[in-house]
Amino acid sequence: MRVHNMAGMITAQILQNAANKGRQGRQFIGGGKSNGAEYIHSPLGTSGLYSKPGVMQQAVKAIQAKNNVISFANGSVYRYADSKGKNHILACQYDRLSQPYADLVAGRQDKETYNIAKFWNLLSHDGTYLGLYYSKDEQRSLLNSAGITEGFFTVATGERKQEYFYTNGSGIGEVAARKFEYDATYQMFRRGSALFDKYEVGSVFKIGGKEYVLDESRKFDIPYGDDVFDIQFPQLTT
Repeated sequence: MRVHNMAGMITAQILQNAANKGRQGRQFIGGGKSNGAEYIHSPLGTSGLYSKPGVMQQAVKAIQAKNNVISFANGSVYRYADSKGKNHILACQYDRLSQPYADLVAGRQDKETYNIAKFWNLLSHDGTYLGLYYSKDEQRSLLNSAGITEGFFTVATGERKQEYFYTNGSGIGEVAARKFEYDATYQMFRRGSALFDKYEVGSVFKIGGKEYVLDESRKFDIPYGDDVFDIQFPQLTT
C-alpha cells in the first residue's frame, strides 16, 4: 500500500512540475531595449528563432521599406503597430511570415496578426487574389504604413520576391499590380490599341493625373512609371 501511495505521489509531483513548466512557457514573449534597439526574448527553449528560454537575443525590426523595397529576412522578427496602437509580432522563417513559434504553441493565435502576415506572404509570392481578402483601403493602409509609396515597389520574404506597381487607379481590382501587368498595359498605350479606335485624333486622356493627347497612330507618349491604371477617358462625340 505504501509503495502504491509513493508511486501516486511521484506521479502527482511530475504532473505538477509539467503544469508549472507549461505556465512558464505560456508567458508573453516580452522583451526590452538595449543600446536603443528593441528585443524580444523566448519563453520556450525551441530551435530556429529562439535558443534559450528567457534570453533576450532576438532584435525586433519595424516593418519599413527602403527605396520602396520591403524585405523580410529569414530568422528575423518584425513588429507592426496597427491604427489602434496594437503591436503585432511577426517572425520570418522558411520564406514566409507567421506569428512566432512561442506564441503559437502557447495558444496565442491572433487573427489580425495572421491577416497581416498573410498580406505580405501573398505579395511576396503572387498578389493576384489580394482583393479577395483585403479591400483597397486595407491594402493602402498596410502599404502606406510600411513606407511604400506610389510607383514600383518590391516585397520579399526570404527567397520569395515579387515586383509590383502601386496604383491609385480603378483600371484593375488591386492596389498592387504585378510589374508584368504594368508593362503590358504600358505597351498598349505606347503601341496603340483598338480600344482607342473610337476616339478622334487629338482626344485628351487624363492618365496618372496628367493630360495626354491621342496621336495620329492612336498612341500616347507616356513616360515609363506613370500610373497607366489611373485613366480618365474623354467623352465620345456623337
